[in-house]
Amino acid sequence: MSSVETVSALERRLNATLPQQPIRSQVSARLKNIGRNARISGFRPGKIPPKIIEQFYGAEAWRDVLSEALTTFFYRSNATQ
Repeated sequence: MSSVETVSALERRLNATLPQQPIRSQVSARLKNIGRNARISGFRPGKIPPKIIEQFYGAEAWRDVLSEALTTFFYRSNATQ
């Protein structure tokens, strides 16, 4: 579900609802991929516990996945109009 609000003459606000489970799955997959190559002091590459990977790279993974999801959503919603 989405809506576009007119905030001012030049500004618009897009409100979008994205399903939670696919986003979480993509974040987990991204963190797993990062964990294969990450270098953190005190750990061998590929042997870093998932909790540590999430502490170091969790915000970045969420930001990237949400950015991709919103971009895809935005282009799909504009294509149908």
